Amino acid sequence: MAVDLNGAAPQREFGALIPDGTFVHLVAKVIHGGKSLPPSGDPIRDQLDQGLFVAGRSDPEGRGLNLEHTVLDGPHKQGKIWDNYLTISGGATDEHGNSKGWLITKSRLMAMINSALGLMPTDESQQAKDQRVLRGFADIDGIEYWAKIGVEAGTEGYADKNTIALVIEPDRPEYAALRAGQEVAPQPRGTRSSGGGGRATSAAAPASAGPAWRTAAAQTSAAAPTASQALAATTQPATAPAGPKWLRAAG
Repeated sequence: MAVDLNGAAPQREFGALIPDGTFVHLVAKVIHGGKSLPPSGDPIRDQLDQGLFVAGRSDPEGRGLNLEHTVLDGPHKQGKIWDNYLTISGGATDEHGNSKGWLITKSRLMAMINSALGLMPTDESQQAKDQRVLRGFADIDGIEYWAKIGVEAGTEGYADKNTIALVIEPDRPEYAALRAGQEVAPQPRGTRSSGGGGRATSAAAPASAGPAWRTAAAQTSAAAPTASQALAATTQPATAPAGPKWLRAAG
């Protein structure tokens, strides 16, 4: 039988960078590193996060997360961006003894949840707080969100690479259009957005404009317990509750 190659997508240069300032729809995957955190006393969290982390290079006792982000649609579909070592513990500390790296990671992860769920960063309602509670770091796996891509110059023989320059939350002027599936012009570093470069004050786009996994979750959210409620209801790892509502349905 003949092999018909007509209709194939145009080839792309292997390793080509996504242009600086490009807005993309991403899904995150946690790359297991084989290391664990000290026991937290929460059997569900300890089970979920077993072997999830990597050790620090300069601080072997430190722990970090490696994430792989994949572009879900648009001209850069299937493009990859890697976060190598988002600090969870260890490293330099502030005047209060908190890991500076962890505080940066915490802000990034919260922004990803806000982006995925359409939560305004200033929303301090109990419902919003509950949606920002994870059973463990493993729950980040599969989250879909929007971001602006940057380009980091290579050093010491390493090539330039893409980075997550900014997670796009609902208070950004680009968010509603991105969530509705519209294309937004790139904003390379040093340029201002068409919306004035500031943060939007309008409400987020309606949930119906979001990805399919979020729409399906919203239909059952009234009956589903929040992550914190589920944790309080059980202490047995074997009967761990389903992940937060914002996660893509498994299986």
